[in-house]
Amino acid sequence: MSLSIKGSFKLEISSDHEKPRVLIKATCDGFAAEGEGYMAYTLPNDKTVAIEVTYLDAHGNTVDLPQGNVSWTTSDAAILTVTADAANDQHAELAAVGPVGNAQVNCTGANPDGSQVIALMDVTVVAGNAVTGTITPVPPA
Repeated sequence: MSLSIKGSFKLEISSDHEKPRVLIKATCDGFAAEGEGYMAYTLPNDKTVAIEVTYLDAHGNTVDLPQGNVSWTTSDAAILTVTADAANDQHAELAAVGPVGNAQVNCTGANPDGSQVIALMDVTVVAGNAVTGTITPVPPA
């Protein structure tokens, strides 16, 4: 991965011990962009979670893209699936499907002018609650 920036760049990472967030501000040739979000989300492999995407314009105003202009994908469907809400495609449900591991959720929005904006969320799937146990003899020491 490489990053080349002409202008100024600021990266802030903070944590309240439950929800680490990242804030990125970049300025180049009079154009400024700023974004923030969760760095990663931890999901037990026996759970689901509802998520939503919020798009912002260059001045921080919420942009509500028309229904049908948002699509969701996941980088590894063997670990995590994402299903868009049929009534509001800016909402979706994440489901851990078995194995533990990492996957990234990608939400691509199409602006009325045809340009695209992408929001990403990293997800770590961890072991869920125990549902069975195995008792085995311990060999003598």
